Amino acid sequence: MQREIKASPTKDFFIHMITRDIDLKDAILELVDNSIDGAKRLRKDARFDGLEIQILINENNFSISDNCGGIPVEIAEKYAFRFGRPADAENKVEYSTGVFGIGMKRALFKLGSYFQVMSKTIDSEFLIQFDIDTWRKDDEKWDIYFTQLNEMCAYDISNTGTTISVDKLYPGISEKFKIHNFISELKEHIQNRVGWAIERGIKIIINGVPMDFSQSQIFCSDDLKPVVEIFTIDGIEVKIIAGIGETGKPNEAGWYIYSNGRLLLSADKTNITGWGEDGIRQFHPTFARFRGYVFFQSNNLEKLPWNTTKTGVDSSSSIYIYAKMKMKSAARPIFEFLVALKNQDSEENKSESEIDNLTLVNVENLQVNNQFIIGTNFKRIIENPSVRISYNKPREEVEAIKEKLKISANSEVGRKTFEYFLKMECD
Repeated sequence: MQREIKASPTKDFFIHMITRDIDLKDAILELVDNSIDGAKRLRKDARFDGLEIQILINENNFSISDNCGGIPVEIAEKYAFRFGRPADAENKVEYSTGVFGIGMKRALFKLGSYFQVMSKTIDSEFLIQFDIDTWRKDDEKWDIYFTQLNEMCAYDISNTGTTISVDKLYPGISEKFKIHNFISELKEHIQNRVGWAIERGIKIIINGVPMDFSQSQIFCSDDLKPVVEIFTIDGIEVKIIAGIGETGKPNEAGWYIYSNGRLLLSADKTNITGWGEDGIRQFHPTFARFRGYVFFQSNNLEKLPWNTTKTGVDSSSSIYIYAKMKMKSAARPIFEFLVALKNQDSEENKSESEIDNLTLVNVENLQVNNQFIIGTNFKRIIENPSVRISYNKPREEVEAIKEKLKISANSEVGRKTFEYFLKMECD
């Protein structure tokens, strides 16, 4: 008879491991994701007008409530409160973000030691009250139980939804919630990460203040058309968009990577998105107008190239490696154009202002176009590129030449002497 060796985890170890590597803002974002998944389940057309998510935060408790259809009892019973996603789990939400089956639990265990979940659907309702300190004492029993359950309901869809509240906040969490800047940072974080859902009509409100969202836009006209490429690889639909954005916003330059609507990387300028690789330069202010967007979409959540906290990409994913190659191909002609644009003589070059007079188009409204198109008005930049020449000389010598040429600007000295040399020595 073989003698048993204990190998099961302790609950203290489990709680420590699932909460240690997730930032507080990302933990709260997991709960927002759950509400948005409810909205997706409720509205198959992904139009969320009339739906809202309310978040209330203070030093004593945290709550999030929504009117997004509620959690069906079957999902709560079999999946929502399981620690991990079962292999046979069906994906009941189109393009969900609940890939690993750990997000909601990780968030709740991160925040405090007591939580309750109340949910109503059109035909059921339940309440779960859960004391983590009591539960963690027994390493053998892992299941969670309904405190109340009613499967004989008939609610109007407008009265459905879920409310999650956490009391007995951990001291470090309570201290964070006291900081005014934290609420502002959280608001900005959520806006950036799930802005597409706000764009589609859902309201997200923190402590009574609704969030807004600015749509991503790039220039598009017959004179300058961005790359818009769509392809499928191993069941994952990928859309790559690359083009020219507004001037004066260098912080917005770079690549934006999404999986099922969740923003993973924002304005990335590192080798994760191809900068400094395969002949592409490291990011430079010359590329401040570059905007690139990649949208991965699939119901096969395990194949999407995101990390376990959905805060970055899995750069070792074969899907991402292939997409990254396509990203670099899309970006190269745009970088060449921007370098040529930068090298135009600043006093003669009107191209920058001409670009700014083109039409800005919302990224989601762009039509498929497999290559970067430069129209007649801007071909001169590539076909006959200018370069800038500059040098320093003693002031008295420059003043002597200005007097001789009857000009006043230092730049004109350079221009006139260049033209003279070109005519006398090169013609």
